[in-house]
Amino acid sequence: MAHQMGISKVATISLSPQAYYDGIVNGFHSFAHDLGMTTMSVTMPIDADKETVSELLQTIKTNGFRVVFIATEYYNLTMTTADELGMVGDGWVWFGTEELVAEYSLITPHLLQGMFALVPALNASAQPLQDFHNCIDEHRNDITGKYANMHLNEDPKEMWFAFYYDAMHIMLRAIQTTRDDNQLGNATYFRSSLRSLSFNGASGTIEFDDKGDRIGAVYNVINFHYDKDSVSVNRTEIGIIDTKTMDINLDTSLMQFHDKRNVAPPDFDIGVCTVENHFNVSTSECVGGERTVVYNPRTDDAKRYCEAIPTLTVGCDYPSGVQTGTIVAIVGLVVNVILTALVFVYFKHPIIIRSQRRMVVVMCFGAIIAQLEPLFTGGEPTDGICIAVPIIISTSYLLLFGPLFLKSYRVSVILNNRKLKVIKISDKMLFKRLGALILINTVILVIMIVDDPPRSLLTNKQVSQEDGTWPTTILDRRCASAGGTYSTLLIFFLGMLMLAGCYISFTIRNARADLSEAKWIFISIYNGAVWALITCFLVFRVEGVDAAGIYDFVAVGVTITSTATLVLVLVPKFLMIKSGVRVDDLTKTTAATVVSRAATSEASSCVES
Repeated sequence: MAHQMGISKVATISLSPQAYYDGIVNGFHSFAHDLGMTTMSVTMPIDADKETVSELLQTIKTNGFRVVFIATEYYNLTMTTADELGMVGDGWVWFGTEELVAEYSLITPHLLQGMFALVPALNASAQPLQDFHNCIDEHRNDITGKYANMHLNEDPKEMWFAFYYDAMHIMLRAIQTTRDDNQLGNATYFRSSLRSLSFNGASGTIEFDDKGDRIGAVYNVINFHYDKDSVSVNRTEIGIIDTKTMDINLDTSLMQFHDKRNVAPPDFDIGVCTVENHFNVSTSECVGGERTVVYNPRTDDAKRYCEAIPTLTVGCDYPSGVQTGTIVAIVGLVVNVILTALVFVYFKHPIIIRSQRRMVVVMCFGAIIAQLEPLFTGGEPTDGICIAVPIIISTSYLLLFGPLFLKSYRVSVILNNRKLKVIKISDKMLFKRLGALILINTVILVIMIVDDPPRSLLTNKQVSQEDGTWPTTILDRRCASAGGTYSTLLIFFLGMLMLAGCYISFTIRNARADLSEAKWIFISIYNGAVWALITCFLVFRVEGVDAAGIYDFVAVGVTITSTATLVLVLVPKFLMIKSGVRVDDLTKTTAATVVSRAATSEASSCVES
């Protein structure tokens, strides 16, 4: 019956040693195993007390069983203790023997809700049973004869008396068939005589198999329903079991478990289902920028008792194929190459010469190198790529912004030369300073590559369902170093350089646009700050953004930074060349501005004195 209800795990608690209960429980376990069910057994002694029963029930609970078959005389003690241990209620199922039906009135009513028991069925219309009941009615009130003054405490028409009656009959018939008085004391002979008998008794047809089990017994399935309003318990027949054919007919519409539903709750408690303890997780290869995370139950118990976890789709741990960022990077690279080509076309033009053309060329190559970074990293990271990324980023940053910083520095010195001293700042001097910056950067890179190089590593990444359930750790391939000290040092170095450039640009903010590029330099340095943030993304990887999203963000940021810098610095110069602006006019303006500043400074000194 339990198997038909979908139950596969049952624990038994029984009185032992006791021939009747031992026989029931042993038969239960044997047949349950034949059906592929899992069982466990605990037994209580004849003199069991509450402490003993509690220990046995806790053993069942600890082992995860939620369905219990009880075969004992101590029903009320067992059920009361189970209730105290939280083993009665929703999620628990209890089966009992016919003893439960006989003693249910002694059990606290609400504990019976949803319990099941089997009792032998009697055919009320069968002639032998009617004859037995007629005999009872005929002699119940006898005051003479062998049945006189019986003073019965119980109604002999109750079910069990029919079985007592047949049990006596079968014994007497076995004795009657034993013709040889010498065999009456032979248990083997007498048992054989019993098993060979067959007749129609008050409880039905009586015959036995070679094991001594009655053949063809029919049982009623009793389900106890507790009525909270009336505080009463109803014994409801919900089906029958024919042991001859082993047919089980249950009316599920009448069936009630403790929660008053007609579907059995889980028969086993494996605790809180977690990905780590109950599922094997497999992650597919990247296809179309996505991976699938599949959850397979590790055991049959996990498959049966844990909720199925939907397949999860997550982004790849590295960009694959042509991304939006790839297209943006290519466009930016083309623009940078065109602007660089125009610099060489007008390389000897006075305006380009006056713009410190060698520095401009270095800037252009820095912008082109920077634009190669997104194209170089658009695939599965390898050790070589991981090492190349900080080299490309830091070097191109210095080549692009270093000349801007140094040009601003020279303009600042000239414009702030209030005493009109002869100051010489040649391109050679500026290139030495740029070389010093590149040397510092190179030293940091070399030490990093030797001591703690970035590697392509498998790291843990946390993912979960959309509603945040089933947190899962999957492997993510990314570039990482053991300590990150040198990456932090690079960011600090480039950040300090950026702040210095911003300060210098601020000091020459009032210079005329035709004299100074301070405005454009400041905006370009601001873009450099954006690039620094992108570098932080590369080093520290913001959680919740997939690799493709980070790649697109980096590619767009690099393009805005490098291409916008060249456009802001070079396009105004190309427009002046196109419009025919004469460099002599710019030179006169420069001289006038410097003299004006010097005069203003001298006048201020006179006033103060």
